Amino acid sequence: MSWVGEAAINYSAIIDPIQTHPGAVLIGIAARSKQKAQAQIDKYKLAAAGTKAYGSYDELLNDPSIEAVYIPLPNGFHADWTKKALHAGKHVLVEKPFTNNADEARQVKEVAEKSGKVVLEAFHWRFHPAAHRVREIVQSGKYGAPTAIFAEMSIPGGALEKENIRYQYSLGGGASMDLTYVLSLSSYMASTDPSKAKATIVSATPRLHKTDPQVDEAMESHLVISPGDGKPDVHCHIKADLTLPPLFGFFPKLWKMKPFCSITLEHAQIDFVNFVLPTYGHSITITDKRTGEKTVETVYTDGPQWGKRGKRGEDVDES
Repeated sequence: MSWVGEAAINYSAIIDPIQTHPGAVLIGIAARSKQKAQAQIDKYKLAAAGTKAYGSYDELLNDPSIEAVYIPLPNGFHADWTKKALHAGKHVLVEKPFTNNADEARQVKEVAEKSGKVVLEAFHWRFHPAAHRVREIVQSGKYGAPTAIFAEMSIPGGALEKENIRYQYSLGGGASMDLTYVLSLSSYMASTDPSKAKATIVSATPRLHKTDPQVDEAMESHLVISPGDGKPDVHCHIKADLTLPPLFGFFPKLWKMKPFCSITLEHAQIDFVNFVLPTYGHSITITDKRTGEKTVETVYTDGPQWGKRGKRGEDVDES
């Protein structure tokens, strides 16, 4: 395993998690210069593990000892470097959003199918037991079919510097691109098989960035997802804001800091607090419309998809 780029997300996305997977070895880091790559190796004390510095992305991709790469580059580079990695025979874990647009996504899909390699969008939350538990409740039929979803994610104003890549159109910036978790959540919960679902945008209302009107600093959208599994359409309301204005121009809206979603079923409502980072605290509240009864859950281990697992990912012998 290696990665392309020196993004700040590298530690939490790869370096820390890989410590719990003995079958994965971090072979190298590539940057625009070997010095930048080496700086990351030194910062995280990776030299002892044999991690190498590469002075270009192509140099890393041409190393036959590397089986998979992680791509945390700015959004606008995801498609090109994912295709290059696939052509080089590597599996790819690419940061969200997968690509800049649907055409690029189709191109990556075609190259991946021809190469026989795996491309995975790095939505870590979709691998968390809490997300699996919520989806299990939604799909169980106990409370009927889902009819509506509300999802919201915000970053407080001032948290991002003015020159941040999230505000640059040429690099694939914007709230819809960077905070695409709200759309991912809606798709994941609305259908048993998102690949068969069809989404229709009803409205999209942006708040444009002051210095680059091509960038949506915030976006509020309404869409209808036809799940494709015989169940009724799901009406979705999603909000994403890279620069959430403070209350009265001064007070940070702290209650908006945890990503939130509410899933309306025919006979219940599920509120999932902090769905993006459930590892750092979350809550799942199920309110039965028929009885008014509320149930609150937290799920940090096991769950319907993983079952019983050991701390390092191995199956647990329960005999």
